[in-house]
Amino acid sequence: MPVLLEAINVVIKQQSILDKYPNGELGFLGDVTVYDVPWHSDLKLSRVGFFDPNDMYPFLKRLEERGLVFTDDFCIVDMVTGPTKPCSWFGFARQPIFQLGSKLGSSNEYFSIGWLKNSTHNSIECDGDGKYRLAVPSDWSLSKAIIDNRQSSESHIANFTANGTPINVGKPDIWQ
Repeated sequence: MPVLLEAINVVIKQQSILDKYPNGELGFLGDVTVYDVPWHSDLKLSRVGFFDPNDMYPFLKRLEERGLVFTDDFCIVDMVTGPTKPCSWFGFARQPIFQLGSKLGSSNEYFSIGWLKNSTHNSIECDGDGKYRLAVPSDWSLSKAIIDNRQSSESHIANFTANGTPINVGKPDIWQ
């Protein structure tokens, strides 16, 4: 399941948190609380959001002090341009994903999402009725969304295409 990405994002592999972080997920959530930043997870990735890079740097330092390695365990993702460095385990897309609607409504605005790639799952999988689950913060809504309709020209962004033809990813089933 993908996670919603807004503003500046630090995306961490959940398995790295469990394997490397002192006290695992409890230790990680304790650090997130100290920084008072938005956080959500799809149980494969944890996303921590920032508006200002200067606020993000102390958090990055904390991750490294805790044993996590940049691009191996976590990456930095801009909501418009995607990952700041290549990250083989991270998938990114930007398109009007709420165009078909969701339980939160519909919108033609562009949104960014990220997901954990692996050898068998390099894109988002929809269920039989064309829905996929999307993890968003617990208090998030379309009316609170950070909107920036710039489209990225970055070549590493997977805009849900098959053989160069744009495809619609379906209707998100919101998971808060």
